[in-house]
Amino acid sequence: MLRLIALLLFFVTPALSHSYAANTEDMLQPFEGRWSGAGEVVAGKYKGTKFNCSLSGATEDTFIGMTLEGRCRSGIFSQPMKARIVRGAQGYYGTFNDGATGNGLDITAGKISKNHMILSLYHEKLNGVMTAHLNNAASLDITLAVQVQNTLVPLIDIRLKRITSLVRN
Repeated sequence: MLRLIALLLFFVTPALSHSYAANTEDMLQPFEGRWSGAGEVVAGKYKGTKFNCSLSGATEDTFIGMTLEGRCRSGIFSQPMKARIVRGAQGYYGTFNDGATGNGLDITAGKISKNHMILSLYHEKLNGVMTAHLNNAASLDITLAVQVQNTLVPLIDIRLKRITSLVRN
């Protein structure tokens, strides 16, 4: 369950043209920095389970994309989290932890704007969506929803506050 929780998050890819890269970086930069906050499982077997996450996000110098990593904990249990999103020729893709071939998830598509991110998720028979919305420069809301028959059902809600911004050279 904690693997899904941290799925939340993002990023990397091979560099393409400079303007293409700059545009993508401009859209990802607001998500950079250190984030911390609480979340809750809002449906399913673990409904009501609360957890806390501490994550750091940064765009990559050698790829068009972003990596977000850190830890999420519930009670005495703590789980490392790492998500990577890449901008390729066909759009966004990436992995959460070790991807769908392991115990993680694949990011199969995505759309990113200046303050909003929507990513499609996949693992075996599970299809879902993660949305991340910057309410302002210091507040990030994340929702994970899974597809049940033809309906998206919210599963996890996370509210993060910015601890620090990324310092650039």
